[in-house]
Amino acid sequence: MANDRFDFEQQIMDCWRITDEISMMEEMGANASDMTSLACVYEFKFKKLWDMFEDVIMPIVRENTMLNEECAALREQLNQAQDKPILKGKRSL
Repeated sequence: MANDRFDFEQQIMDCWRITDEISMMEEMGANASDMTSLACVYEFKFKKLWDMFEDVIMPIVRENTMLNEECAALREQLNQAQDKPILKGKRSL
């Protein structure tokens, strides 16, 4: 299932809870083993977050790159076409 920006936002918020969970664990008198377990949980959460980032953002980046390349090619074609009578006197983009 493809993720969208709302899934991405939810995943960020889920990871952000670490500060609340650390405070809660300190109140509970957590030991080093508990903190190591918490670190493992958040390592997993941040990996999921990065994967979702790639699912949501990277297609946009690739699409924008393709559009920029297409626009550059069209600009080049327009610049080359300036010598033709129909476009003579028009400014280049």
